[in-house]
Amino acid sequence: MRLPATAPAVTKKLIAKEDSWIEGSLIASPDSLHIACLRQDAEKQAAVVDGKQGGSYDEIDKDTLCFSPDSHRTAYAARNGDKWLIVVDGEESGSYDSIEDVRFSPDSRRVAYAVISVQERQHRAYEGREQVQVARGRRFVVFDGKEGKSFSSWTGNLVFSPDSLRLAYWAASDGGDKWFAVIDDHQSRPYGDCGSRISFSPDGRRVGYTAPFGRKWVAVVDGRQNGPYDALQFEILFSPDSRRVAYVAAKGKKWAAVIDGEWGPLFDDIGRVSISVSANSRRVGYVAEAGDKWFAVIDGQRSKPYEGFSGYDAISFSPDNRHVAYTVKSSGKEVLVMDGIGGKPYDEVYQETLRFSPDSQRFAYVAKSAGRLFAVIDGKEGRAYEAISNYSLGFSPDGQHLVYIALRPTDSSSVDDAKCVVVVDEVETEPFDDVVGVPTKIMFDTADTLHYLIEKDSCIYIVSQTL
Repeated sequence: MRLPATAPAVTKKLIAKEDSWIEGSLIASPDSLHIACLRQDAEKQAAVVDGKQGGSYDEIDKDTLCFSPDSHRTAYAARNGDKWLIVVDGEESGSYDSIEDVRFSPDSRRVAYAVISVQERQHRAYEGREQVQVARGRRFVVFDGKEGKSFSSWTGNLVFSPDSLRLAYWAASDGGDKWFAVIDDHQSRPYGDCGSRISFSPDGRRVGYTAPFGRKWVAVVDGRQNGPYDALQFEILFSPDSRRVAYVAAKGKKWAAVIDGEWGPLFDDIGRVSISVSANSRRVGYVAEAGDKWFAVIDGQRSKPYEGFSGYDAISFSPDNRHVAYTVKSSGKEVLVMDGIGGKPYDEVYQETLRFSPDSQRFAYVAKSAGRLFAVIDGKEGRAYEAISNYSLGFSPDGQHLVYIALRPTDSSSVDDAKCVVVVDEVETEPFDDVVGVPTKIMFDTADTLHYLIEKDSCIYIVSQTL
């Protein structure tokens, strides 16, 4: 690893000033190069993208404001009078009673959203105020401008296939007594309730979900029902090559991983994050309980017994499929186990922060000791901070640099006055108010250059660093 002797070269570009934007409306694009927010002007609201203001409306639903995955497009739902319309790249369409769950497809070319057409409203008092609710109406999804089938209810979770060609969701008719998995606008057989989140395979060709079946559950893969089972956990998992299928099922009071239709050994419990599959789709791991002990089950083989696993209950495979990591509990502490060998015990180990370098030669994660957090890099502790952003930890494409976002107190030593810093190979940038984006991200442009969005003194900047 190359360690710079001084802080990396940093340049800042102002892209926006805080000017009456609505609280909680600021979002960053996936590539951390653009921002959008809502602005209040007298009685009207407008969306502002990179400083350019769009049309004015009586109201814009800030929860619908979004960028496309490629960061080049925007969409949101807006209201004039009693009607809502969809605004995509500044172009208006539709006229509805309500719009929600606006989404772009993974390839950024398609747009889908859910609509409510109100047939009857009811008024009720709540905490001294009158509220208007939909007593009766029809709900449907608009996909590429085409209205789908009508239903009486839906779960509010549109799912695109990775190839952007397919769309799925759960919806109900008969007042919610009959639920259907709606895939490509075709509905499944009816179920008594909605099932798990619908899953597509990485190639987009396969689809699966779990659903209640009387007092039991079924796993439905490519339209074929498997089971029934006494219970099912979580959703259907497809392997990276789309060929393998896995889920967790119950037989009586015992649980097993069902992989490619084959039952694994029965356990008292299986971890809540369920099953992990390696990048080459050949290796499978999960966490299971037998008696009062817990085990990591990797490729069908149990690890030695442990007191328990961390709350994340996950198995992590390295990109080259050779290394396996998980976090266990031991004597009141937590320990990251890498390839069967435990590291140093900490008060907490945040398994979800574990990152392997692209070449699988290095690893890093966030741990907590004595109330302070730090990055553990290749087994060595970095400096301690008040907090570290879980999703900011990352290696450069060549694996030589590690970056993350941390929070440290100012001279007042008050957590409320703490400032953010970006840490590159354990060297800090100057402090600033916040990093913009959910999740907060640092983007590598090359192996030695990166950028991110920050907020400082009510301004938004793009910060570029050369390492």
